[in-house]
Amino acid sequence: KTSPWEDMQLTMFLLGNAFRIDSSKSPDRIEQVKMARKFFKEVDGLKQATAKGNSDERSKRFAQARQFLDEYLDQVDLPPTSYDRYKTPFDTASQKLCAGGNFCI
Repeated sequence: KTSPWEDMQLTMFLLGNAFRIDSSKSPDRIEQVKMARKFFKEVDGLKQATAKGNSDERSKRFAQARQFLDEYLDQVDLPPTSYDRYKTPFDTASQKLCAGGNFCI
């Protein structure tokens, strides 16, 4: 089973990679993928600052991570983190998706 954080990282990478115009271009050279990786790195720093109990560093890392995430969202045509829809609680329970009667995942 994966965590929501692992799911988010994979999704951000895949969505960023979807903006590749040239199939010969490595995903590492796509701007949206680079932006996602900057965000991931900042979140890792945020985790470390939190583990050390460094509240000043944690606050700085959080603000920087959010800025990187907003920049990424803009580049993949999604609204920024301030968008009200993101503030709505969501259901994390697994749901069945069915197509045509007996086929469900």
